[in-house]
Amino acid sequence: FYLSQSYRDAGLVEKAIDPLIQCLKSSAWDEEVFYCHLRLARYKLEKGEELKDVMSHYWDAYNLRPHRAESLHDLIALHRKANQFVVAAMLGELALKIPYPKHDKLFVESEVYAWKLKDELSIAYYWTGKYRESIVLIEEFINDSKHSISDENRERIMKNLQYSKEKYMKESDPP
Repeated sequence: FYLSQSYRDAGLVEKAIDPLIQCLKSSAWDEEVFYCHLRLARYKLEKGEELKDVMSHYWDAYNLRPHRAESLHDLIALHRKANQFVVAAMLGELALKIPYPKHDKLFVESEVYAWKLKDELSIAYYWTGKYRESIVLIEEFINDSKHSISDENRERIMKNLQYSKEKYMKESDPP
């Protein structure tokens, strides 16, 4: 497991995959198996492998730990990037119902639960014409000082908020 992480940190994504496959075969800890699938999906995506295989690992991760939202977050982003906004919104709505997994120990990605899911869903909402819902989601997390959102992301999100407000106002104006 950690050998794989070392390879990945060294930029050797291809070498990082086999240790994760070996870990899947030998680990009995469900959190570790979950995270192996999540990492396999991410590494294979980075390597450019077929989306069918990548998505299979994301779904395996979710099926193992349905109270973890990280794999769904990544799936939402994949569907958004493929302009499959309805699917992204559907998955986002499911993922938002998942609370922070306070009993899990291994690599819980707190930013996914704090703001990244809402960010992805707000984009999907925008592209499906749900401008008001997009605005509400963004406003829920963007001004919360507990979240450490990079300046680059904050700027992008504020632009998205403005776009959603413009569309919402245009839609709300009588002809």
